[in-house]
Amino acid sequence: MLRIVCLLCFTSLILLSSCGFEEKHDAKQLYYRVAGINDTLDRMTSDWHQKLDQALVSKNFNELQPLRRELGTFISQSRLAISSVASTKGTDKVKADEDNLLATQSAMVAEVYPNFERFSALTPKEELDKALALLSNDLVAEKTAITLVKSDLDTMDAKYKIKKPLGKRK
Repeated sequence: MLRIVCLLCFTSLILLSSCGFEEKHDAKQLYYRVAGINDTLDRMTSDWHQKLDQALVSKNFNELQPLRRELGTFISQSRLAISSVASTKGTDKVKADEDNLLATQSAMVAEVYPNFERFSALTPKEELDKALALLSNDLVAEKTAITLVKSDLDTMDAKYKIKKPLGKRK
């Protein structure tokens, strides 16, 4: 009797793994994790740029450092979270594009954003302009990369049927 139960459990485990159940679960986990990370990253990056715009007018750059640190911490944690999700053939492109987005934003946060924190009302306009030139397409590049990842997520959704149609949610 015990052998039959063990054989049935083993057979059902093989059937579940061969039908792609685990792969779909991993894809679903990655899908929602990436979508949440990108929404938060976009909001935090936009907030930092909004504070920068305000700082350029008021000449008070003190509020940028806490936002940059929070953004850097979020990116580091997000990269770790994405790398911890199991990879499958269907999720490799999403993981690669998301990691590229996070790596690019991490570099901006570490190398370009801190330049503005040392500025004050006495900073020469030329120095501000140099720093702004390094930042020129940051927000546009970030939004473009997020759009690329959303396209990857849509492709993944079509393959694994992750999102339920609105009429069928319960």
